[in-house]
Amino acid sequence: NYTAQLQYKKNWLPTVIIGSLMLIGLASALWEIKAMGLAKYTQPPRIPADILTAFEAMPNVTTLNSVVQHRRHNYFAAMQLDYGHRPNGYSTGEAITVGGIPPKTLGTAIEVAKQAFANRLPLRSYQLLHNLGADYVFVGPEEHASQYTPEKFNASFYFTPVYTAPTVAIYQLNPVFTEKTLSTFDNNALEWRGYFIDPAPIYPDQTNPSSSLGLVTAWRLTRPADKNYTVFIHFVDSDGNIIAQADHQLWAWDIRSEGPTTTWTPNLTHLDIVALPPRVLTSNGPLSIRMGIWLPENGQQFSPENQILDTDEAGRLVISNWR
Repeated sequence: NYTAQLQYKKNWLPTVIIGSLMLIGLASALWEIKAMGLAKYTQPPRIPADILTAFEAMPNVTTLNSVVQHRRHNYFAAMQLDYGHRPNGYSTGEAITVGGIPPKTLGTAIEVAKQAFANRLPLRSYQLLHNLGADYVFVGPEEHASQYTPEKFNASFYFTPVYTAPTVAIYQLNPVFTEKTLSTFDNNALEWRGYFIDPAPIYPDQTNPSSSLGLVTAWRLTRPADKNYTVFIHFVDSDGNIIAQADHQLWAWDIRSEGPTTTWTPNLTHLDIVALPPRVLTSNGPLSIRMGIWLPENGQQFSPENQILDTDEAGRLVISNWR
């Protein structure tokens, strides 16, 4: 009898599992129909004329992102916008255009898009949109009516207006730097991905310091960090003398908050910004910018690895010349 019962259990268990999965799938479909209606599948979206005009003004140059493809009306696939008027659980804000390499999960994509709108600093919004693979960003009535501070998209170094109207606008992300791995540190744990000069920086404390220029460096972790790395940046004259330094702990926005490298999500680009020292701005002669990574608490310095740039006798990367 025991053997028969065991065999019976083996026979009905797969049926129960398959039936449960089918019920879950049916329930999900019914929930979506209830929440979103059949219009998603049978009709183009109803969009106000001013927003439609904004969509039509955007060049058709981006590649659709598979992460948000299934939440897009086919009617607007040619516009290549993810229009965000959806019930709770589906909305990414208003709308966002995406391309490039998508985030690994839909949840990450939604959170990155949300924070890109919510963050008040142009640099941080740019970083988040860059990680999302965005080419354009749509700022609609909901952003204008909320606390999403859409005026940050007027930062012309990072964003170029494509279409503007009183309540809607589309901005294109500017290619402010070419991102590629220029060097790694600490057994390939930390990648340096390039740098650029921000001509009108606003810093994390939302102040404009005495320096009118900001040095932005791009970094990416290949795995979770167990160290808070510090970058040293030396400005060296033609005689080899350090005339100014901009050493500081690497600090950047992640997805929901800012912090040092132990708080960063791997495989996302993080933009660190520091003011150029006044001595650099007033220097008359040419300077060389040299950089490295170390830990102040124990003095450990990490030698550059896989670098495509020169290093000097002190093991510093020679990243650029200033003037």
